[in-house]
Amino acid sequence: MKRGLSVAVLLFAVAFGTVGEAEVYKLTGPDGRVTYTDSRSEGGINTKVEVVETGSYAGEAELAPIGEAAASRKVTIFTTEWCGVCRKAKSYMASQGIAFDEFDIEKSRSARSRFDKLGARGVPVILVGKEKMTGFSAGKLKAMLDRAGI
Repeated sequence: MKRGLSVAVLLFAVAFGTVGEAEVYKLTGPDGRVTYTDSRSEGGINTKVEVVETGSYAGEAELAPIGEAAASRKVTIFTTEWCGVCRKAKSYMASQGIAFDEFDIEKSRSARSRFDKLGARGVPVILVGKEKMTGFSAGKLKAMLDRAGI
């Protein structure tokens, strides 16, 4: 029971932890069990701890124009499963009733190709109209939606 509670707390912390944290740790226990977390201190004495290189964008949200070919009257978000900022953006859009298409760049080669063509370097990347936002800001997203007439 205690182990189940620990796992639940870990999952909650990873899912709803501080968005600004960009480091992800891979913990390999003495039994070979692998766990991913945002806290280096969760490993025991015999646990191997490695920093996982991530492409999450945790800085100030940046806006940039995109070409006509990528422009749309839809909202598109490029994500990964592990990205806390991505979860925050998707949660916000869902709570506001904003329809969006999501593309996980680690699960889809075509999504990764589109992501690369945008010159993106980290997730999330949100496309609205003729603009691209890297990172997430609710205020900037609302302004983008207004400018796109969505």
